[in-house]
Amino acid sequence: MWKKYEEGSQLGSAEAVMAYEQAMREFAMSAAEFLEHIQLLTKTRDAYQRAVTISAQLRGTLDKGDETLRNLMSQVDHAVSGQRGQDVPNGNKPEATKVETDNASVEKADAARA
Repeated sequence: MWKKYEEGSQLGSAEAVMAYEQAMREFAMSAAEFLEHIQLLTKTRDAYQRAVTISAQLRGTLDKGDETLRNLMSQVDHAVSGQRGQDVPNGNKPEATKVETDNASVEKADAARA
């Protein structure tokens, strides 16, 4: 990563001064360019932190919404099974609950649409 100056090589005074000046110019240019972009690193870090915070808040809101939906579906299951005089299935997820339909009702609905 770091270029190490070989200590074994001998430079004359003029060559040493030229090599030093070139190294200093490279350092100064690279440092100046880096410092121009350091603000982007700070902005990036701040934006990332905001995104993570908002994501956690959104995830919490969605989780609460899902819980509310499950509770409402459970209440619907209770109401439907209570009207039909059946027990509510225990341990079944609302997604797995099926509502039976009367074929005569389906045929009447199809006829009405036609």
